[in-house]
Amino acid sequence: MKTTDEDLKKMNPWKDYSFEHLYNDENTDLIHKADKEVIEKYNEKKDEDHKFIKWVPAIPFQGNPYTAKVIFLSLNPGFVEKLNKDAAKFLRNNCIKISEDLAKHWHKHLTHEVNSMMPSKEENENLYTAFQLIGDWYWVEKLEQLKTDTKLSDKEFYEKVALIELMPYSSRYCNDITTELTTQEYTRNLIKHLLKRSKSDKPLFVVMRSEKYWGKLLFDNENNNFENNKDFIIRKRDSKGRPLRAQSINGNAFLNLNVDYDRIKSKISLE
Repeated sequence: MKTTDEDLKKMNPWKDYSFEHLYNDENTDLIHKADKEVIEKYNEKKDEDHKFIKWVPAIPFQGNPYTAKVIFLSLNPGFVEKLNKDAAKFLRNNCIKISEDLAKHWHKHLTHEVNSMMPSKEENENLYTAFQLIGDWYWVEKLEQLKTDTKLSDKEFYEKVALIELMPYSSRYCNDITTELTTQEYTRNLIKHLLKRSKSDKPLFVVMRSEKYWGKLLFDNENNNFENNKDFIIRKRDSKGRPLRAQSINGNAFLNLNVDYDRIKSKISLE
């Protein structure tokens, strides 16, 4: 019997995950209950800079992968103390409604109840600004040139892209990863489910970071199973941190850059 989108959504472990603010007391534990044992063992071996931060809410998804045309696969949410701690704490202590609205909006990304990677500035400027502030405008800047090249409006563009993090928990630095989280089973099943769609409905996946670990999660080993797989575009490590922009990366960001960059633009631009 074929699994439908709705069948898979019922298996989403993040449906029962909750948080009221992005800043929380640092004794708060917001690691998903299904992941606690693995994360505790992982953190025991790490210094403070490389531990996953328990009091920051998990962010496995941004945007809606079920409706996106292009899905970016990344490593994990970063942590910038002046933003994720200081700014988030300021919002909670001084702008309580914005802080609560921001948490509610983020939670909708986890449960696929959004239709865009970004909140609408026109609909709620305070929410939009708070969302980008806490996120350091990271993805806005990274995708700005691509958005410009597609000639789409903000609304049209962000409705067609989404982000999936391999590891949903934040850290200051991350130099290795585990693919043994219970919640990652849903991530793997989601991507494999989307890959079974017809050619016209199937999203294009762009691996922005951690090709080895994404390969391990999706293909059960660390070999380069992405090679010659046209459902995936691989972004090379030597371009990490640069904008997704053909002109500025001189052929180093993608394999077969000109073809691949055009493929991304074309996929997003399709009706």
